[in-house]
Amino acid sequence: MDAYYFKKQIREELDGAEEYVKRAIEIRAMDSSWGKTFIDMSSNELEHAEHLFKMFEQYYQKITEDHLDSIPKYIRDIKECIDEMYLEDGIRIRMMHDMYSK
Repeated sequence: MDAYYFKKQIREELDGAEEYVKRAIEIRAMDSSWGKTFIDMSSNELEHAEHLFKMFEQYYQKITEDHLDSIPKYIRDIKECIDEMYLEDGIRIRMMHDMYSK
């Protein structure tokens, strides 16, 4: 398990959460129970992304705690990418959840 693993998995969970919330919004008028199922699935994917993100933060802390001055650039770049992806996509997906609720 490495930083690339976390990046890939978080991306997959966020993509799944976004796809499910889009389907929830799309199908809500036709079948509210399906909409609810899709929104629940989206919430689960978001939760998975959150767990992976927290695990990545712990992983990053462990691999850098004694080597702050010598962290390879690619590791810093991956951390920046994961932080940005999780923050921006998470906000967008949560906003879509709010849209569904209204």
